[in-house]
Amino acid sequence: MRAHIHLVLKATLSPAGYDKAVGCMLTNHFLGELVGGLGVLNKDSYNFRLFVPAATRRPSLKAPWGYSFFGHHLCLAVCFVGRRMVIGPTFMGAEPDQIDEGPHRGLRLFETEENLALALMQGLDRDNQIAAQISEHMTSLEGLPDDRWNPFDER
Repeated sequence: MRAHIHLVLKATLSPAGYDKAVGCMLTNHFLGELVGGLGVLNKDSYNFRLFVPAATRRPSLKAPWGYSFFGHHLCLAVCFVGRRMVIGPTFMGAEPDQIDEGPHRGLRLFETEENLALALMQGLDRDNQIAAQISEHMTSLEGLPDDRWNPFDER
């Protein structure tokens, strides 16, 4: 079944998009190793949901259908209507941001995005930096609005 799901992902994502999605899964596995939580944090700890027309009970070129693929640091929603495909909303993340040991050592997924975000923030004047910043602290509740704290990631 996993192999079939990966075939669906490969068919609907670009090669770079598929590689990045798999990289998120591998990073999730690495995090599981780091925290001793491979039971829930591993490369296969994702849910796949297929949404098909009731009349055909399978994907169709005529009726809308889609799928979602989601788990820790990776969520994809894909919808097809005829020959049109929409991917979104999506979320891809990695924690830690780089695998530094094991068979996938050196894998780093978001260096380009990190550098672009840093350059954007550094390009703002001080007033706009303050307006764009939610909190000055990442691991402290100090100054963090109540609705921004999440018990799962403690931020």
